[in-house]
Amino acid sequence: MADSWVHTTFVGTRLTRVRGLTVTNNGQWLLNRQLDLDGRMQTLTLVNKADYTWKRGRLTVQPMVKHLYKKLTAAAGAGRWSRGTSSPRSCDSTCG
Repeated sequence: MADSWVHTTFVGTRLTRVRGLTVTNNGQWLLNRQLDLDGRMQTLTLVNKADYTWKRGRLTVQPMVKHLYKKLTAAAGAGRWSRGTSSPRSCDSTCG
């Protein structure tokens, strides 16, 4: 990430209003402005989790669910990748 500006924003929430139920939501947005390539890359990641704890005597059951969403986008000029870097989707003829 030489010659680039990276901006990161993170938001997280946790809901525990219902007894035994926990819902967690996290989001991250990353912007990478690549100055030498005159382009930018953005990554949006969302993670949603929920679990419920059910107790009966010595028995405890805790079902859980998790959802992950991730989107990568590259704007003009960001498709030129040099050898040794990884491309999120594909690369053009300048890839080694």
